Amino acid sequence: MQYTFPAVFLAVAVSAANAFAQQETPPPRPETPYLYDCTKLPYASAGCQSYNEMLAKGDKDLFGLINGSHVFGCFRPEEDVFFIVSLVEPYPSEYTARSTVTPNNLQSTGIFSYARFKNGVQEDANTLTGLWKKLKLMNVATFSAKDEQNTTHAAASDSEISYDNSVRSPNNTRTVYALQIRRSTLRFSETYTTPDVSPDSKPSKTPTRPQTNVQVQTQTQVQTPIGSSGYCAEFNGH
Repeated sequence: MQYTFPAVFLAVAVSAANAFAQQETPPPRPETPYLYDCTKLPYASAGCQSYNEMLAKGDKDLFGLINGSHVFGCFRPEEDVFFIVSLVEPYPSEYTARSTVTPNNLQSTGIFSYARFKNGVQEDANTLTGLWKKLKLMNVATFSAKDEQNTTHAAASDSEISYDNSVRSPNNTRTVYALQIRRSTLRFSETYTTPDVSPDSKPSKTPTRPQTNVQVQTQTQVQTPIGSSGYCAEFNGH
């Protein structure tokens, strides 16, 4: 005698088999947002690898920095160094007139953040609050922020982002760090400029008569800039 299984029984059996197969196959791990393909860089960068490693591990400090309207992750060539630049730009509805006299000149507060990591450890960080300014009915806005006490400045436009910070060294001189990011190419340039006291600028204990018919060297400080350049990745923070 030939037995036939009802169609309902077959459907239930197939559904159960599929469910068992799905349980046996582990779900794929979700991709970590903001990871960057380091092979896109035209150079090797250990800093890019460290950046991805910290993201994959859920580093809270790093994720806390990737919360702006415009976020840039920049990687030095060869070195295990990367830095994050974050800009918080207001929504159009958050702009208000700067004054009743100039109702077409709008402004709103914004935040600029910079943090640098070396060998997987945070080396420097700074946050500035400034103003975004633009004309009414125009989408182009510029940002500027200053901390005069710490001689720190930041600026941004639709073309470029700049940041500089002055740090006092043990010998009572100031080293100026300056950064520029070109938004069209995502190339960056950073420099450290340390003033070196020229030997001719040291005061002499014995007064001497000035030389005649001889060009006297100007007693100024000689600047010795060092730095690096490379590429950034741009992320949409929110």
